[in-house]
Amino acid sequence: MKKILSLFLALAMLLCALPVMAETSYTGTGTGFNGEIKVTVTLADDGSIADVTVDEGKDTPGICELPCEKLPADMVALNSINVDTVAGATMTSNAILAGAKAALENNGVDTTALTSEDVLAATFNTELMERMGEMLAGGTTLLFVSHSI
Repeated sequence: MKKILSLFLALAMLLCALPVMAETSYTGTGTGFNGEIKVTVTLADDGSIADVTVDEGKDTPGICELPCEKLPADMVALNSINVDTVAGATMTSNAILAGAKAALENNGVDTTALTSEDVLAATFNTELMERMGEMLAGGTTLLFVSHSI
């Protein structure tokens, strides 16, 4: 029993000695279709995007829900504030992107590493290939025509 207790105490001391991962949250706003949209971006200790939330907004119900869910998830997954907008909800999407950028830049965060164009191209190519795979799996025939003048 004493050995188990000693092991437990040693483990507890070791865990207390590890550096604490600090996350820092920043809030910014962007202008949507019906006014300001408030966005909070949380950065991990290493500068990566840990979380993005859309806190407030008055954009059109039924239209704004998808970008309010998709864009924050994409930003975290891709570690970038430069993600694709949602078709049909462009103003809401742009407001979320502007709010995320403002949250960071207004607080002195260098966004260079979080705005890579390569991320956007990789996202498009991945989504395109996934859609093509879904169509082929569903029995859809794809016809590619090469045309030169």
